[in-house]
Amino acid sequence: NDLNDTYVQANMVVAGLRAMLKADDGEIKEQVDAYIDGLDVPNLVKEGLHKLIDPYDIADVITKAAVCLASGKDAIGPFHRRNVRDLYFGYNNDDVLTSIKSLLPATAAKNFSTYAPGLSTNYTSEEDVKRRDNTWTTYTGYDDIRNLGKYKYYANMTEMYVCPDYTFACDGVVPPTFDLEGGEIPVCLKFQAEWNEREIYCHGYRPMFATHEANKIMGTDGTLSGDLPVDTDYMQVFISDLYRSSALKYFGNVDWEGITLRRYGIDPKDLLNSDALPSQADFYQFSYDGLENMTTAAGFPLFASKPHFYDADEALLLGVEGMNPIQEHHDTYVDFEPITGVAMRAAKRLQINNVLFNLPTVAGGAVEGYELKKHFPDYADAFDCLEQDWSGIGSA
Repeated sequence: NDLNDTYVQANMVVAGLRAMLKADDGEIKEQVDAYIDGLDVPNLVKEGLHKLIDPYDIADVITKAAVCLASGKDAIGPFHRRNVRDLYFGYNNDDVLTSIKSLLPATAAKNFSTYAPGLSTNYTSEEDVKRRDNTWTTYTGYDDIRNLGKYKYYANMTEMYVCPDYTFACDGVVPPTFDLEGGEIPVCLKFQAEWNEREIYCHGYRPMFATHEANKIMGTDGTLSGDLPVDTDYMQVFISDLYRSSALKYFGNVDWEGITLRRYGIDPKDLLNSDALPSQADFYQFSYDGLENMTTAAGFPLFASKPHFYDADEALLLGVEGMNPIQEHHDTYVDFEPITGVAMRAAKRLQINNVLFNLPTVAGGAVEGYELKKHFPDYADAFDCLEQDWSGIGSA
């Protein structure tokens, strides 16, 4: 069977799923097995399909059927293209989620969102800011200049929490409602500083990392320093894109327009895994060196790195075609003027990587690729890079 025949068969599976949604697990398994066994395909293909679908898991059946939906020229597969703006800030009408929604009864579909959440607030969108952003509080340095610009609260938090499920609630908490059919973007209720641990949990929030220490929000946002003159080997900052605090390391002086600046960047030890540095287990750094684990925030296996896996394990570099790491183009840095403590030049460069599951193919084999053999025996995909560069007084 060629690819088009496979899509046709997938559509037949989808048609049968509508009736199966009301069936119990045993009936679902019988129907899925009977359908696969009745296909006019080689036994090797049937074996591959049996391995691909867990008939005891209705969500698994629906999801894997949905990603194979086809409709003429609009046929989609497990992969589809999105620009980095959508992936970073979120987007409505996700192809796969829309396909899944089409399988659900009307009552269930009404409360099913096709919005794919991003990792950050889009500050060019007033609507996105109102929905997702929260109160930031920083010190003025009035009582102690060394505290200038340091966070008291980031999004009303002193420790980093994320909310992966806006529908979760307990102890009488009422989850927010949205016009999902009208495309309204669902988000969790805004975090409140006065919540206790139980209230945080019942509003759907979860700690980003494993320990209180790892989740502490410390330092500035990296645009200025109250520790004057700037002459230390490390500078404490909170990196919101990575959901964690970090001590930037001094890497030497650079010249900009005749002004001597001190360059700080990500400390290489913050990119080590827990095998090399056991304390990194607090940040769930169980994979290769060079990856920052963002899975808790994303809700699926997601990792950040420097672009082209610069400063990462060579296995990652070799595992994705087209990688060519160059420090000048792919490193992240902030250059501070030492007398005023103002960041005069910076380059923030980030690559987002996700894990592709090892799905059996119709040939009964595995998708060709490089395995991440440590804590997730699947595949890595470096799907896009983000870059923000600026120079001059202030920030952009």
